[in-house]
Amino acid sequence: MIQNKGIDLSIFNTILRISFDETKISLESQLQIIIDYIDSIPNLKIEGICIFLLDGDELEMISQHGLSNENIKKCSRIKVGHCLCGRAVEDIVFKQGVTKQHSILYKGIKQHGHYCLPIAYGPEVIGVLNIVLPHKHEKNLDELRFYMAIADILANVIKHRKIEQESSITLRKLRSAMGGIINAIAYIIEVRDPYTAGHQKRVSHLARLIATELKMSAFQIDSIRFAASIHDIGKTAVPSEILSKPTKLIQPEFDLIKIHPTIGYEILKNVDFPWLIAEIVYQHHEKLDGSGYPLGLKKNDIMIEAQIVCVSDIVEAMTNHRPYRAALGMDKAIDEIIRQSGKQLDADVCDSCLKVIRNKNFKWSF
Repeated sequence: MIQNKGIDLSIFNTILRISFDETKISLESQLQIIIDYIDSIPNLKIEGICIFLLDGDELEMISQHGLSNENIKKCSRIKVGHCLCGRAVEDIVFKQGVTKQHSILYKGIKQHGHYCLPIAYGPEVIGVLNIVLPHKHEKNLDELRFYMAIADILANVIKHRKIEQESSITLRKLRSAMGGIINAIAYIIEVRDPYTAGHQKRVSHLARLIATELKMSAFQIDSIRFAASIHDIGKTAVPSEILSKPTKLIQPEFDLIKIHPTIGYEILKNVDFPWLIAEIVYQHHEKLDGSGYPLGLKKNDIMIEAQIVCVSDIVEAMTNHRPYRAALGMDKAIDEIIRQSGKQLDADVCDSCLKVIRNKNFKWSF
């Protein structure tokens, strides 16, 4: 409500709340909610309201309330400098009644007035706010200040949403590029160790399903699936004759194998991934009771992401062939997960793994 003594600040509180709360919908929908609210304010004498965004040398109407279909059609795009709204890119425009130009453009249009204000973020004009007024409406300083404040709020909403959108696109491109790099690394590892070709992809596949079953965040799921897809990168430092040995490893050979999480961490720790790849790789052989390697971590000291990769690694290893033995089968893998659940492996991760295997018709797809 515009009052003689000033502006009712609760109006701005409501608009700001809409600006902060309604960020999961499109910008157009968010702006529509704002102007619908403005139009509903008691004693605010307006007959219509619309918002234009600057698009090159034209203004495009993206939200409106109270305009006739003819108005919407004719004003959907306006050249900068043309008509009242087009002139508002340069400065505030106030008119008590329609001009002769309006009468020609809109035959049968009833008399009305306008406030047309630039929507500016700093020195950058990004749109125009058009308030349609009753005919012969008198200019009011408090009222004008109110609409100027609304235009400032709209400028911040529009600019910040565009920044978020640009950041989101950049982040998606970054993640895609990083994903490509990780896939290339995985391919190099598996070319060197053909006996476990596909092993990391299969571990990544199951780990992603477990994380999804646990309702983890999208960021965590990305961290898990990417880390799982290169969790054995440290094996590039292990002699290939040990990796492909057709008989059981002796202790010194197994000791060499056990350094691969540390080597993997050293390789990855300085790569500026947006995910905790290096840390997950470092911990993917740790066990709750401290019997794992290389750090001997216990319980909550082990990242949940690494525990998921560990469980997935066990299932994949037992259900697929290795140079020194044939596949043991899914039933034995399930028995092993049950045996270690809550002792060496996280119980919730194990339960989710069993649900994925039993209830989702799970099968290795590669």
